[in-house]
Amino acid sequence: MLAHNLAKKARVAGFKRLLANMSHELRTPLDVIIGYSESSHIADETNERQHIHKSAEHLKRLINDLLDLSRAEVNELDLTLEMQGNHRRAC
Repeated sequence: MLAHNLAKKARVAGFKRLLANMSHELRTPLDVIIGYSESSHIADETNERQHIHKSAEHLKRLINDLLDLSRAEVNELDLTLEMQGNHRRAC
């Protein structure tokens, strides 16, 4: 039983390291792309800039959702309650 628990803790620790690395490796380039799309260097090409920005933001939301699901798998996802109008909802 002890060996099983130690193995499980090692897998969870490895998974946490993987999530941290994935988060950094995926978000950093996306933040650069988003920043570039917001800069004035391509301000003249409004449609192209907006498309790049919109696509990068969408991809970042997908990555964040995937990382949240992965954290939930190892019981590392923090949930908070927020008031929404007259109702409470989990976020």
